[in-house]
Amino acid sequence: MGGVIGLMAAVQQVGWLVAGLFFWFIACVMILSHVHDRRTKTTYTGQIAALRVRGDAAKGKAVYYPIVSYTNDVGVVVEAETRHGSSGLSGKLPGRVVRVMPDVHEPRVATIRDGSGIVLTLVLWGMGALPIAIGVLQYPVTPYTIFIFVIFGAWVAWRIARMIRPRHEWQSREEFRKRKAAELLAKRAQCPRINRDEALAQLKTMDDLALRFLPLSVLVAFVFMGVAGWVAYDTGTILHNRAYAEGRVVALDRPSGSDAYYPVIEYRTHDDEWVRFTDKAGSNAPSVSVGQGVDVIYDARNPDRAMIEAGVSAVWIVVLASGLVGLAVLVAAIRTVLGVAGHRRRGYVSI
Repeated sequence: MGGVIGLMAAVQQVGWLVAGLFFWFIACVMILSHVHDRRTKTTYTGQIAALRVRGDAAKGKAVYYPIVSYTNDVGVVVEAETRHGSSGLSGKLPGRVVRVMPDVHEPRVATIRDGSGIVLTLVLWGMGALPIAIGVLQYPVTPYTIFIFVIFGAWVAWRIARMIRPRHEWQSREEFRKRKAAELLAKRAQCPRINRDEALAQLKTMDDLALRFLPLSVLVAFVFMGVAGWVAYDTGTILHNRAYAEGRVVALDRPSGSDAYYPVIEYRTHDDEWVRFTDKAGSNAPSVSVGQGVDVIYDARNPDRAMIEAGVSAVWIVVLASGLVGLAVLVAAIRTVLGVAGHRRRGYVSI
C-alpha cells in the first residue's frame, strides 16, 4: 500500500513540476523571439488603421486584431495585419500611434511593439514558479519521482523526434516564414474589418457588459482574499504559540464526495497528553502513508489545533496564491471602473 501511495504522490509531484516548466518554456521562447526580432527587424512609427474582429462582440467573446499602416524606407505607405490580438479594445482603437515592426519577408504582416510581451513573460514566470514551488515543497523527491520524470522526458523527446522530418523535406527559414505569413493573411481576411466608429460602438457594449459583471468580480476578489487572510491568521496563531512533537499517521480520511485524502495524526504533547487531529492539508495522492512518523507543530495553548510541520510551506503557498488571485481580480475590477468612468466622462470621443 505504501508503494502505491508513494507512486501516486510522485505522479502528482511530477504533474506540478511539468506544469511549471511548461510556463517557463513558453516564457523563454517569448524572450528569445523578442531578442531575435530586435536584432533582425526594423521598427517604424505608424498608426492603427482599423480592426479585425473574430467572435461575437455582443456576448463579450470577440478578439480584436489591429490593422496598422506605416511608411517604409522608400516612402511607400504599407497596411499590415498584426499577429496578436486580445479581447480588450484598450490601446487598440483606430487612429492610435504605435511602433510597428513588420515581418522581414512579408511587409503586410507586422507586430506592434508596446511592451505587453514583457509583461506577459513576467506573468508566465510567476505562473510557472507557483506549481514548481508546490511540487518541490509539498512532496519529498523520491525514486518514484525521478523514474516518472525520466519516463516523461523520454516520451517528450520521442514525440519531438517524430515531429522532425527528414533533411530533404525541410523548408528553409525564409520559405517557412513566407508560408506562415500567407496563412495569417488568409485567416485575417476571413475576419470582418471595422473602423473607429464601429469600434467605439463595440467599446460601449463591452463597458456595459463589464459593469454588469463588476459586483461578481468584486465578490470573487474578496472571497479569495478572505480565504488567504483566514488561513494566514489560523496558521500564524499556531506558529505564534507553537510547540513541537513527534506524531504518527494512524489513518487517511477521505470525506464523502471528495477525492482528497487528509492524514489523521496522533501525537503526545509535552504534558504527556495524547491528541488526535486531522490535518487540514489534503491531496488527491496522499503525501504520507499510514504508520509513517511525522513532525507535528501544535498550539501549546490548544493542542487540538495542530498541523504537520512539512505542510507549513504548502499552507503559505496556498495563502500566497489565493491572495494574489484575489488581488489581481480586485485590481482588474478597479481598472474596469476607472476605465469605464473615463470613457463616459469623455463621451467616447477623445479616446
